[in-house]
Amino acid sequence: MLNQQALLKHNWYSAPGKSILDLIEQRSIPKSTLPDILNISHTTLEDLLNGYKAIDNSIATKLSKEIGGSVQFWIKREEQFREDLLRLENISIDKLLSDFDVNYVSKNSLSNGSVTQKDKFLNFFDVPDFPSWKLKYSDLFKRVYFKKSHTLQSKKVGLATWLRCAEIHSNTIKTSSWDKDKLIASLDDIRRLTKEKDPNIFIPHLKDIFASCGVKFLILKTPKGCPISGAIRFIDENPVLVLSLRYKSDDHFWFTIFHEIGHLIQHNIQDIFLEDRTDQSDVDKIEGEANYFAEKTLLSGLDKDALKRISISHRNIVRKAVELNISPGILVGQLQFYEIVSHKHFNNLKRRYTWDNNITQ
Repeated sequence: MLNQQALLKHNWYSAPGKSILDLIEQRSIPKSTLPDILNISHTTLEDLLNGYKAIDNSIATKLSKEIGGSVQFWIKREEQFREDLLRLENISIDKLLSDFDVNYVSKNSLSNGSVTQKDKFLNFFDVPDFPSWKLKYSDLFKRVYFKKSHTLQSKKVGLATWLRCAEIHSNTIKTSSWDKDKLIASLDDIRRLTKEKDPNIFIPHLKDIFASCGVKFLILKTPKGCPISGAIRFIDENPVLVLSLRYKSDDHFWFTIFHEIGHLIQHNIQDIFLEDRTDQSDVDKIEGEANYFAEKTLLSGLDKDALKRISISHRNIVRKAVELNISPGILVGQLQFYEIVSHKHFNNLKRRYTWDNNITQ
């Protein structure tokens, strides 16, 4: 005979953040004041509200004091949520752990001293359990813009690891407040940097320009199975732009930079969901707009027809690049993209970067 109590168990879960939002609405407490009231960051608050971060005794005490409810209520609310989450979310823990690149995390100086691989995983991602990890990163993948390979599949754990590493590194970057207008005004300055050959010279300048606009910029290797060129997301009200140096050529590097800038300028990153859309045409439209922005900005408005009118030779490509105030490699990349020249030709005009250059965060 079936247990009557089991029959009454609901098949849904509700994060404690729902109760937090209900209480502050009842008491007319602005959500924007919660980080100061609870003494946590905006990112931690969002994690708390969404159930990615657990309510411990310290947080429960603050919640009880500042917005109401007993400490016992918040602890019980947390326990019930975790119980429901574990019961309803089917997680292949062994698969997650097998995809987790512990060596990559250690090489990035992010090892947390945990003993077991399970603890290393949970502590690195700062989540209380595996269902919470799934919940957090399924949501995050929807909100992050990616420029990635169309020929390779990325592993979710590898992608999540890269984004988490970028998040941790970004915490040390100091910037001004996010200012879209200032970024627009800085486009010519960024474009001029494409002519500089040495990454050790142009990377610090690029970081300074971005920081003055409120953008946290870093370059970070990816784990295996993560074919991402760049990504952009908001953390604590500042955009974080991270590049992987995929392909290691100047045309790809600078096109990715301006592609991501295109997202920042043209799209509301925090509102538009890119992954798991039912309508792929929406994704294609957004990515197409970012690509067009990058092309238009780098080529000063030249389109495919104008590129076809260039008399193709080594000298003429260099001359045209000087006229456009960009590196010759960028122009070669666009000529190859439009199949005006073969992908085998003029590659000697592209500049190649290596991880030996001091260009990482």
